[in-house]
Amino acid sequence: MKLSPVTIYIIGLAFAVIALSYGLFYQFIPNSKEAENYAQRREELEAEAGKLTGAKNRVKKAVELVQAKGSQWQAVVASRTPANNLNDGGVSLAVNPYQLAVDTRKYRNSLQKAINQQVVHGGVKVLSGPAVSGPGPDDPVDGILASFYNYPAVAYPVVVKDLGVITVQG
Repeated sequence: MKLSPVTIYIIGLAFAVIALSYGLFYQFIPNSKEAENYAQRREELEAEAGKLTGAKNRVKKAVELVQAKGSQWQAVVASRTPANNLNDGGVSLAVNPYQLAVDTRKYRNSLQKAINQQVVHGGVKVLSGPAVSGPGPDDPVDGILASFYNYPAVAYPVVVKDLGVITVQG
């Protein structure tokens, strides 16, 4: 069987269509879509990268605010707190919140002891005495400044306690 030139051209054209279809559908179109996706992703990443300077400025401002509040607090601690030693009847507020929770309970006990000594020193017999209430074991650590020391309700930490009714004889 002999093939005519037209048949050879048709077969060549069929193979060319197959090769072009392969190139178009398996190479060109997927690569174009992938390149388009990469370009879109690059634009998204560039937009996010453009936000970096703003984020750095916000972090810098936040650090400055924290340092300013810390220095304000240290000024309050330096001028408005009692003795820093629990053995001297004071309490240090310049400690971490967990240590402050422990120290506040000790301070409450020393405060109660000082009040009891003052009442006894008055030379009377106490029938029902004053009781200093303070943070209990279930009070949240971060709420002790507000509940016991009345800070920030008052401009500086202060312990204000209602001792209730005191009944004495003598």
